Formats: sequence, C-alpha cells, structure tokens
Amino acid sequence: IEDSVVAPRSELLNIAATLSHAKLLVGVDTGLAHLGAALGLPSVGVFVSTSAQQYALTGDGPCISVGGPGACPRVDYVLACVKKVLS
Repeated sequence: IEDSVVAPRSELLNIAATLSHAKLLVGVDTGLAHLGAALGLPSVGVFVSTSAQQYALTGDGPCISVGGPGACPRVDYVLACVKKVLS
C-alpha cells in the first residue's frame, strides 16, 4: 500500500509516538489498534476471532469495527470503511 509503514518491534511508548503521526490506522483486534483509536486516529478495526460489537475500537476520531468470529470482512468492504472514516 502506497505510503504505508510497518513499524519495527519497539517499546509501547515509541509505538504510540509513531502512531501519533499516522493519518489512518487499519488493524486487527490488538492492543495497538485500540491504542491508535484512543489517540484519535481515523481507525478501521478488522475482527476475526472476537466480537466487533463487544470489543469495538473507540476514540475521539472516527472508528469503524467490522467482522467477527467466522465473519472475516471482504477487502472491498474494509476499503469502503477506510473511505468512510477519512471523509
């Protein structure tokens, strides 16, 4: 993905500093996705083994959580969600 960054393994404080410069976060249901949302980033959480409703991303920026156990969302749907949180 053009202009995307996969950050190297680092301490949480350094990861938070890196995330604070991001324009968008798309991630699976991990603490880092929740951290990005909590920092106010436009965020899309892709859930595949936990409930997107129960563990939805929350923050001051726009957040959408999709998928769930046995309901892996299609790429085109995730991209539509990306467009929505960026608009």
